[in-house]
Amino acid sequence: MTRRDLLAMAAAAPGKRYKVAVIGHTGKGNYGHGIDTVWRELPNMELVAVADASEAGLAAAGKRLGVARTYGDYREMLRKEKPEIVGIGPRWMDQRVEMVTAVAEAGAHIYMEKPFALTLSDADRMVDAVRRNKVKLQVAHQMRTSPFAVRAKAMVDAGEIGEVQEIRTRGKEDRRAGGEDMMVLGSHLCDMMRFFLGNPEWTVAHVTTNGARSAAAT
Repeated sequence: MTRRDLLAMAAAAPGKRYKVAVIGHTGKGNYGHGIDTVWRELPNMELVAVADASEAGLAAAGKRLGVARTYGDYREMLRKEKPEIVGIGPRWMDQRVEMVTAVAEAGAHIYMEKPFALTLSDADRMVDAVRRNKVKLQVAHQMRTSPFAVRAKAMVDAGEIGEVQEIRTRGKEDRRAGGEDMMVLGSHLCDMMRFFLGNPEWTVAHVTTNGARSAAAT
């Protein structure tokens, strides 16, 4: 489910309002890029509550989002509010599996900040939780909905620019270069490669750290 899908869902059922709750953690991943505020732009979404383990962060979030019901424990929020959709905002992944599992078991759909997981085993655990509870999870890779990307994809699919031979992407290449550029910011670029060409059949990669090079292939 993309942001465009959310808008379409809202437009398709003008009389329906979806209860939305947000999970953040100020100081430990915060709220990502608008995972908390995006819901106020969608007419059929009712933002009902926010959870944040930081007392100061929770007070600020409640004021920012205009919600009166705030929780220090997101599990308590899920139990009491029974939201239909939950935004998981923290960019840190130390609590990612637990948050996704709790939301899925509460029966709510998930819109989540990237990256998806720290390890493949974490990813498998979250996918299993989502499938087992029959809910949807969307990572915030909204570059797919850019009019420029959509038009370029249509041109590629129609063969207007010939057969694609190679795709190159570049990160921010500033102080965030390295792990942050690859895991957080670079995940958009990896997703765009999948958007244009589909899922890879195999990959080869190398990472250089302090002059030492390690390689991996799958």
